[in-house]
Formats: sequence, C-alpha cells, structure tokens
Amino acid sequence: MLNDNYNLGEVIKISKNRKILRVIILAVLLICTAFLVYSIVTNPFGEHDIMLALAVTAGFIALGDDKVEKWINLGLLSRLNN
Repeated sequence: MLNDNYNLGEVIKISKNRKILRVIILAVLLICTAFLVYSIVTNPFGEHDIMLALAVTAGFIALGDDKVEKWINLGLLSRLNN
C-alpha cells in the first residue's frame, strides 16, 4: 500500500532499491544452496550443518512470502485467482 506522503519518484526509488536488495539476498541464498549440495554430494554420510540448511530454507520462504504480499497489495493476486 502506498502512503500519501510519498511522491512517485520516491516510490520508484524505493522499488528499485528493494529489487537490488532482493537480487543480493537471492544470490547469497543460491551460493549457500550450492555449498550445501556440494557438501552432501561429496560426503553423503558425514555431518552437515542443519542450521545453514534451515536458514537457507527460511530465506527462500521469506522471499516468496514477500513477493506474494506485494502481489496482494497491488491487487494482482485476486486477478490471478479469477
């Protein structure tokens, strides 16, 4: 939802900054996922860091929830369901 105190230029700037942040977070999550897959493939029966796996999973879920929340705020999700 947009606040009336923002003008269009500020909203576009916030949107661009948010997209850049999402790309950075996604890149970090993908690197961590690649590391987890590599460690499991190289040593399938060894000890693995479950906290890293949970953090990566939570990160992807948070990114997905943020995207759905954005669609709801824009009214796009109701159009997709119809």
